[in-house]
Amino acid sequence: MLVGRDCRTSSEEIYEAVVRGVNDAGADVYDIGLSSTPMVYFGTANYGFDASIQITASHNPAEYNGMKVSTTDAQAVDKTRR
Repeated sequence: MLVGRDCRTSSEEIYEAVVRGVNDAGADVYDIGLSSTPMVYFGTANYGFDASIQITASHNPAEYNGMKVSTTDAQAVDKTRR
């Protein structure tokens, strides 16, 4: 799984928790580091990752954070694709 994060102060703590969870589930994490969502999508689609997580709250205020989860070919995971 490819994992990236933005520069919010909470991103590092969320990243560490994501890595623990992914590793505990038996998968490996490739850390792309500080990145934009398009960079994570590009890496997912072009380098054969089965899934990715971008830790970001996009355009929301600094006190918020979240994750954008995608599958093979950088397809978004949402209520229609699980």
